[in-house]
Amino acid sequence: MSLFTVGIRSFGGGYTEDFGSVTNLIIGTFTLVVCLVWLAFVKGYLKQLSVFLIYLVSVAETIGDTSAMASGGLNREATQDEVSGSLAVDGYASAISSLFACPPLSSYSQNDSYCRCSSYDT
Repeated sequence: MSLFTVGIRSFGGGYTEDFGSVTNLIIGTFTLVVCLVWLAFVKGYLKQLSVFLIYLVSVAETIGDTSAMASGGLNREATQDEVSGSLAVDGYASAISSLFACPPLSSYSQNDSYCRCSSYDT
């Protein structure tokens, strides 16, 4: 039941002042229709494209989280090694979780604010 409220909140635009506005409801309805049409009519290998798109979103989130951690906690840009390392760990952790029939893991953006709040100037 708790996921139902999360879905409704996301459909209406999240935690914004214009929650439930016409624009947010149109975007939510469009997204829902595309997902339902994709589920009903797309077959074969093309259906796996949705998994690839989710992977790309996860990659973008991991890169963003790594950059936010470096800038917020260390007051610098993330290095190439840090970004590639975080992507590798994210991929390895998701692969291992699949061995135990668990959903893929992802970086957690809420930790970025903890890093920023606990940073200190040296």
